[in-house]
Amino acid sequence: MAKPRVFLSSTFYDLKQIRSDINTFISLMGYDAVLHERGGVTYGKDEKLEEYCYKEIQSVDIVVSVIGNRYGTKSDKSERSISQEELRTAIKLSKQVYIFVESNVHAEYKTYTKNKENHSIINWNSVDNVEIFKFLDDVYELPNNNQTYPFATAEDITKMLREQWAGLLQRSLQQGQQKTAINLTDKMENVIGKLDGLVQSLANKSAVASETAETILAINHPLFSRLQKLLGVGFPLYFRTYTELNSLLTAFGYKPVKNDNNPLYRYWSSPEYSLRIANKIFNDKDKILRIEERSWVDDYLVQELNEIPF
Repeated sequence: MAKPRVFLSSTFYDLKQIRSDINTFISLMGYDAVLHERGGVTYGKDEKLEEYCYKEIQSVDIVVSVIGNRYGTKSDKSERSISQEELRTAIKLSKQVYIFVESNVHAEYKTYTKNKENHSIINWNSVDNVEIFKFLDDVYELPNNNQTYPFATAEDITKMLREQWAGLLQRSLQQGQQKTAINLTDKMENVIGKLDGLVQSLANKSAVASETAETILAINHPLFSRLQKLLGVGFPLYFRTYTELNSLLTAFGYKPVKNDNNPLYRYWSSPEYSLRIANKIFNDKDKILRIEERSWVDDYLVQELNEIPF
């Protein structure tokens, strides 16, 4: 089973213990930790060692960047340090990035932003090189992937990562459900569109085809399913006219009953029940009108228990 690969970027010697703690946390989460000191980076013989770190970032899913108070080893490809170039590479590749800044560095950075013109004459307590602050300038100016978290201990980092990764998983699950629902809706609309097209095509060809089309559209009439349930039958019902409906009900023990008091309905009666069906669902030729499910009214079909004298 594929596991998310997490690249840990930071200076090494000053953050050695924090790197070890984060590595343990990543492993306990069931992810693959990529640390150069633990053989996570594949080195070759054709390029400089730092280049293989940048290439390794291309194949990972997440990059955790920890910025401490040491500048670290300068990169051969720029004026920045190797760890700074690793973060820049991850951002350039649009990787999921989490940036953590040591608390003292984070606090003194605010002082630096107010004294940029005089930074050369100030002795900074939290960093060994003012280039760290300059790099943070670049980080905070990024349009995205610039969310940073201050930390004092490795536990601060792992706690934040646990919360962030849980949120990432939950969002992924929601997006998956939404995508499934959208795909299902698209498929249903596609099927309905094809059916409507088929029916329209049939209707346009001939009178016989038109009648066939009407049958296709009417076969799911709401009256059929409701009458099937009231009669307690286990097979589908279908009829087209009042005469056919009357024959069906007669077979189930219902007899037509005349009721001049309410001309809005047609009535039938059995030894146990009385049944009425609204005239609205018949046309002037006593054919069943096609009604959609959403237009059905419960009063169109009513079954009542007959009153039995004591």
